Amino acid sequence: MEAPSAGTGDWSSVAMSPDGLHQIAGDYYGEKIYISSNAGTTWTLSVEVGALVSGVATSSDGVKMTATTNSDIWTSSDSGDSWEPVPGTSDMWWGVVMSTNGQTQLAKKYFGDVHISSDSGATWSYSVSGGAEIRGIAMSSSGIVQTVVGTTIDISSDAGATWTSSNAPSKTWLNVAMSADGALQTAVANDNTLWTSADSGVAWTEVSTTATDVFKSLSMSTSGEFQTAVNMMGRSIWASVDYGATWEQDTAIGDKHWTAVAMGTSTDELTQYTTATVFGGGIWIGTSTSTRSPSSVPTKMPTSPSSVPTNMPTSPSSVPTNMPTSPSSVPTNMPTNPIAPDDDTMDYVGIIAGSIAGIVVVSIGAYVHCSKTKTHTVAESAAVIEMP
Repeated sequence: MEAPSAGTGDWSSVAMSPDGLHQIAGDYYGEKIYISSNAGTTWTLSVEVGALVSGVATSSDGVKMTATTNSDIWTSSDSGDSWEPVPGTSDMWWGVVMSTNGQTQLAKKYFGDVHISSDSGATWSYSVSGGAEIRGIAMSSSGIVQTVVGTTIDISSDAGATWTSSNAPSKTWLNVAMSADGALQTAVANDNTLWTSADSGVAWTEVSTTATDVFKSLSMSTSGEFQTAVNMMGRSIWASVDYGATWEQDTAIGDKHWTAVAMGTSTDELTQYTTATVFGGGIWIGTSTSTRSPSSVPTKMPTSPSSVPTNMPTSPSSVPTNMPTSPSSVPTNMPTNPIAPDDDTMDYVGIIAGSIAGIVVVSIGAYVHCSKTKTHTVAESAAVIEMP
């Protein structure tokens, strides 16, 4: 598939409601938030926050939305019609997730501390500290089960009130996703490994893939049966249709600097949605209709992991220690382009898009491309971004 040659967005994050209809995406250097109410088919500018947008989240009805930036946490309680920065949140934030109703939310500071809100983002309090270690966060649909990953994988089964460490080995964990009930979880690390858990994050098993670079972002269906992961420096997108036991690369799309992915499925469990973002590129969407009846959709993961290979190629990656506040004020210890094609240190890009998403589509179906003067689309189901 050939992409248009003009007009790109610095897309850093994306999230959607469980049914896939309501979606939200952040334009990092554009300092803007876009929303869609038709499964990503068309997008409109919701707000320009005047800060680098690092993470986004939405409730199941699309009414409550939250975004993290390098200056504040922003919230909307009217489907993105209006936004306000939350008082007392002046800091560098790097990612947010929320429960289905939007009441319980987790947000991660760039330097590691995780804060929680139990009033739809109106107020925030300290939940767990990881220094500069915590890089990924996830939450079940109820908000009760929560997981954070850093040098360890830590879990909570009481909505973030208390935390314990899992049996996962110590390494540089980058991201994590979970099923709606929090029972099934998948995590990725910077040594090219991918791990799964079937007991709410207590015990973890390594899964083999043939990926040659580090996964940055991942998401899964409500049941956990369908999962997808994006690889930024390796420029690839991978999918699993068996609860994360095996993975295959979608080679039809071509090389892209993928930053984030989110999934949803229709209420009849037949139509599946995937949306993925590209830094310096566009928003890709895909839909697929299943021929099986809703009653035949599996709801549990196979209990025996004995057939899962454990060998995995490794590739070291480093984690940046500072974040640019604008394109013109990049610190000297950071690459000029935070998502440089040949820079393998940018493993902080790609925020978890929510734990209550729906079913992954193996092939992404459309490319979104925009400029301030005109819009380009490719493929019959191409999404359109309405630019000011």
